[in-house]
Amino acid sequence: MTIESTGAEDNEHAPPSSAEEAAALLGAAISFDAPMSSATATGHANPPQGMHSIFTVQSPLPNQVLFVRLCNLRAWLRWHADALEDLPDLDGVDDRQVNQQLGICFPKSKQNKSKEPFNAARSILAVLMKLLEASSAIAMREFGGIQDDPAKKVLSPIPTQRKHSKISSKNIKQHKPMPPLLSTPLRNMWVECISICLGLGCNLPGNLRTDVYAFMGKMMEISQWNPRAKMAAGGVRLATLEVLGQVCILNTDLAKRTAPYALEILQCCHKGLLSGGAGEPGHRAACVKTACRLLVACRRAAKSTASFMNKGEVADSFAVPDALDERVAVEAIKFAKKATSDKYPEVRMGAAVFAGLAAPMLIRIVPSSGALRGGLGKDGDTSPLAWLEDVTQVAMRNIDDESAGVATAWSVSLARCLCASAEHGQSVRDAQSEDQASKRSADVDDEVPPSSENANLDLAAKLKAFSDSRRATAATAACSSVPTSIAFLVSQFVKCGGETASNRCGGPCSIGGRATRIGYSDALTEFLRLQAAKGDFQLVGSLDSVLNMVGSSFEKQIRKKEGGNSLQHEMDFYAPSSPRSPHEKKPPATSLFLARNSKAKSTADSSIGRLLASNVVRKGISENLPESSQLMILRELTTACRSSVSSTAADGGTGPVRASHSENEKKLNRHQLQVALVEISHVIVALGEAAASSLEDLLPVLRDCLSHTDHGVRHEAAAVYAAIAQAFPSEGRVFVIVSLGSFGANLDAIQNLSSRVASNPSPVPSRSRFRRNTEKNDGSSSTEELMKHQCTLHGNALAVSMLMHEFPHILGGVATAIVTKVFDVVS
Repeated sequence: MTIESTGAEDNEHAPPSSAEEAAALLGAAISFDAPMSSATATGHANPPQGMHSIFTVQSPLPNQVLFVRLCNLRAWLRWHADALEDLPDLDGVDDRQVNQQLGICFPKSKQNKSKEPFNAARSILAVLMKLLEASSAIAMREFGGIQDDPAKKVLSPIPTQRKHSKISSKNIKQHKPMPPLLSTPLRNMWVECISICLGLGCNLPGNLRTDVYAFMGKMMEISQWNPRAKMAAGGVRLATLEVLGQVCILNTDLAKRTAPYALEILQCCHKGLLSGGAGEPGHRAACVKTACRLLVACRRAAKSTASFMNKGEVADSFAVPDALDERVAVEAIKFAKKATSDKYPEVRMGAAVFAGLAAPMLIRIVPSSGALRGGLGKDGDTSPLAWLEDVTQVAMRNIDDESAGVATAWSVSLARCLCASAEHGQSVRDAQSEDQASKRSADVDDEVPPSSENANLDLAAKLKAFSDSRRATAATAACSSVPTSIAFLVSQFVKCGGETASNRCGGPCSIGGRATRIGYSDALTEFLRLQAAKGDFQLVGSLDSVLNMVGSSFEKQIRKKEGGNSLQHEMDFYAPSSPRSPHEKKPPATSLFLARNSKAKSTADSSIGRLLASNVVRKGISENLPESSQLMILRELTTACRSSVSSTAADGGTGPVRASHSENEKKLNRHQLQVALVEISHVIVALGEAAASSLEDLLPVLRDCLSHTDHGVRHEAAAVYAAIAQAFPSEGRVFVIVSLGSFGANLDAIQNLSSRVASNPSPVPSRSRFRRNTEKNDGSSSTEELMKHQCTLHGNALAVSMLMHEFPHILGGVATAIVTKVFDVVS
């Protein structure tokens, strides 16, 4: 008896041997044979006369068994779907591992089998659709839709009780059966099986073919049901939305079939945003996700059409002009604005992704008839980048969203908008250059004298250009090429101000402050990544523009918030080694006032700006370059640092003036120097021994940077020495020995200069109201020389400290000569 029951149980859970058998087992899990009555006492509603008993619905449905049956069916459908050309990896899991866990043994003749048409796709689709009806029916019974149905007794799991037993209402509600499509794993399996069946059945001949358009119309109708209706419960609205999205991205064939119905599907998603309510955002997030997948289908369909028209020769590009019809484009902009105003970050995140997908397809090809009218009439009212400008402005208003993930997504969308705008501007310039070249190649004798009609056309074109320039805003007008787009993002980064000065960008969830600069830096990083992926722009040439993020304008903002030059001199009071500030002096009143005023000073602005600029240089430029280009970056940064720091003598004082190699050499300020040194350390660690050719030029520059007046520059130069020691340990040991040997000369120079400054104090210069006092005396020069020696001593000590921490982790460890030298210096 036990052996028979065990064999029956194994047979019940045995894997199916074909897709048809898997579908039959799924149908048996949903229903089974029952007496022909409308509703039996066991709780199983029979189908109408003439239909097979497989469509009899069992309630409650066994969800665990359903999940196993759907997994088996999906595995077989994927095996048959290998004939589809571009079936994506839908869940990111290797099918071989899943099939081994399921225990399914597929036929070895897979290649020959996959070429045959799958004739059972339509019948399997009918079985899958029965699960949708069953889920809705169970939900209707739960809401009391069938009062006198005997199945209601089966739905209630209450056992037979005695007369005196009492059952609480809480226990009754806890054990009600759940509709299958309310389970996320079951719903995902069901959606994938439905989409693969559509892909397999849409190309079958005759009556075996599945009508994709009718099926999608039914799905849109169900998804638009009233959410409060009983028949809309059970997760059917969410399931149908996911089916629409899955069909859009399954393969190119289905994408080309769904693209003509983009307006209807997008309107369906827009209505879902409005009918989702203000509570749980799951349905609204699904609407936005479906809309994103619809845009993917439209882009793939447009690419396929262009490839067919050009006989397979289509260049990779960001922009896909006229991929969306006018009504679809307008609806897409409305949809993005509506989804942006949602209070849940899940929906706003989807809105940002949707805007980034829609931006390259919103470029319009204006007909020549509208251009000749000079902007008069319907065709001339909209410029080619008007729709793109709307999406760009939406992205710029939400780049400082309160949710970090949403703000990053809007930064990516802004980068995609600017990439499309720059590519469109480049195409316009290429077309104009070709037109001019064709005009030059024409014979002079064939030229026609300008008539009044041609003059009128030129005047109309000028009027149109003037009207378009007035309507165009700064974003698309300023980003007609890659360099101008980089300059635009850098200018916006600087203009937005610091943490206390930056206002909200204008979005419904904007917070302003440092989030604005973070958003623009993320947008610039993504823009450079996209340009590197395309390969048409040399990223090395954008290094100077990126360093302008912390350039002169940024330095002026920082000094203004610090109180200008007057406050900088007053802050010397807090320096214990300053010879100009006696210890009995009190802090000036202006510094106390500025310390209380939060709008006038922000200590985090300079560090945040440098950190963001370093992140852009690293992730936007260096990480996307090959080794040879990274060496070029290292040489350029070394040259820029050499021209920006003064030379240092052997005793730590000011060395001879270094001759400049070029009159137009750009000098870096303290913030740019720190960014450059941070990137130098990153490049050296990444290149390793390949950077040996640059050490000869780099080491003298680092020695001069250790004597810089700014503490941050000295710190980053010391960090570069630590990076050099990782790849070249001998260079680090040589520097430590030389640096420790120069400590004595530095200390002697500091003592001599301190006694000289103390004996001859420099008088405080009187402040002139209309002009600055430019006269210098010997006291000021001695003071500057003293500060130079102090900075040199501090920089070398900092570098030695970092290297001593680094030596135990590299080959050779700490040398005995270094330890002896350290004790000599300390003693």
